[in-house]
Amino acid sequence: ARAGASGTHCAAVASDSLQALRCWGANHRMQAAGALAGNAALTPADPTPEDTTAIHVMAMGDGFGCALRGDARALRCWGRGLFATHESDASAPPEQIVGARALAVGARHVCVALAQAGTENTVVRCFGDNDRGQLGAVPSAPGALANVVRDNGELLALRGIRALAAGASHTCAHDEQSVWCWGANEQGQLGRTTLPGRAESAALPVAFGAGPVRVEDLAAGAESTCAIVARGDATDAGVPDAGAIDASARPDASMSDAARAAAGAMDASAVDASGTDAGAADASDGGGSTCAPLALGRARVVCWGASAAN
Repeated sequence: ARAGASGTHCAAVASDSLQALRCWGANHRMQAAGALAGNAALTPADPTPEDTTAIHVMAMGDGFGCALRGDARALRCWGRGLFATHESDASAPPEQIVGARALAVGARHVCVALAQAGTENTVVRCFGDNDRGQLGAVPSAPGALANVVRDNGELLALRGIRALAAGASHTCAHDEQSVWCWGANEQGQLGRTTLPGRAESAALPVAFGAGPVRVEDLAAGAESTCAIVARGDATDAGVPDAGAIDASARPDASMSDAARAAAGAMDASAVDASGTDAGAADASDGGGSTCAPLALGRARVVCWGASAAN
């Protein structure tokens, strides 16, 4: 596992049955080496030397990092960059989180996917800054975990969740046939056209596409989102094959009349970024843009948000 953001880079290093972090670069919030706050870490150091459990996935935010570790897939964060207004113990999750199926880290927020008790579904919980609605709900108290909910207040329950992705101030998730996004939308990073006086952010999840969309992978840049969409089956019908894609938000049956009307009014212009050699095996983010390697014929890359057409 490896990750980098805002001038800090971290990698997982395995030795026998133990795993450790090695971080270097920017360290203004102790995200690279806790004992050297304010100084660049020129030599790789471990910001969590007391933890030697396996590292399953890792991601970096602005002044902090998080990983899923150990057999319990427990969330562990380090650094002091999660909250803009206070930094004391700011990297600690507000409560113990174990069994996480996926992890996404934004500039100053974190989301995890967890099994919904008594069902086969997955729910998303987030914490950190929420100034752009990037938590998908309003937490019960500052710094508390927020359950991502729909317009009617019910949990956003996803079946067969495959990935979470976070940009600077937005978050997206995809399951077997849907992509849901919430948070900042000034650049259309939720798959909605920004309209004067509206659609600047969405604190509740909105669906991308005009129908079911089978996504193989998902990634987010700072202000953009890309999805690898499978070709050649009925689920591809909601996203046309080429050129500019009119990705009207799909009004959900559980929405209120007002929310449904707003969703129908806010269309997005997404772009088929796969070109003629359509297909991809993996998507990844890189700052303000999002990229995927292409492989002939199997799938195509659809992007929306800042610089999606470039």
